[in-house]
Amino acid sequence: MALFFAISGTAIALPGRNSVDSGDIKPGNVRTSDLKRAAVKRVKLAPNSVDSSRVLADSLTGGDIDESTLVLPQNAIGAETIGPGEEANRTRRVVFPAAAIDPGSAQAGNQLSFAVLNFDPSTSQFASISTETPIDRVAGTDLTLRLIWSASGAGSVSWHLQRHVAAVGEDIGSGFAALDATTPNAGPNIANSTAFTIPSAAIQNGDLIGFSIERSAGISADTLTSPARLHLVELDYMATD
Repeated sequence: MALFFAISGTAIALPGRNSVDSGDIKPGNVRTSDLKRAAVKRVKLAPNSVDSSRVLADSLTGGDIDESTLVLPQNAIGAETIGPGEEANRTRRVVFPAAAIDPGSAQAGNQLSFAVLNFDPSTSQFASISTETPIDRVAGTDLTLRLIWSASGAGSVSWHLQRHVAAVGEDIGSGFAALDATTPNAGPNIANSTAFTIPSAAIQNGDLIGFSIERSAGISADTLTSPARLHLVELDYMATD
């Protein structure tokens, strides 16, 4: 009778539920199509059984990562931080609007809704700012000081920048260094940018740094006959891999 059923292909009922174990299944014979969708649960996975080769590239997002498990390199002062190997073009920007700048001998005013400092072409005038170099600045980061200014007339403006850097305990009244830059006005009431770069070796984290921003009368390269209006001073601490 058993031979008859085998030849005829008639199915034989199995005795009760949960009666098939791994010994009744040929090794390697259970396929994807035999599994119910979402049948394999987290508890069925062995610890440390999923590696990067089993994860779709760039598929893990912030919600899938426990940030407390990330180990970041330490910077020069011992704090964990993103360093040169982890992120390119790192920038920390500090912005001084005209209202936050010591006007010195420049004239405070307004251009429409913008506060400005006016630098007259016929008189040498200056304004100044002071700040602290960020204590967590990435080592090897240059400093770029950028003047955002406008004017109504045609011509170029020659800007003279003096800087002094002092650590705690140092004399803050000596050691000024100077930089000069001439920038043509792009057009009536167009915002212009004039940049000065201070090398990373010239500043240290936590240093007090002061700048005097000047427009001097009688400079041949300064051909703008109308006031130059200073809107902003930007300090960018930048490193590029």
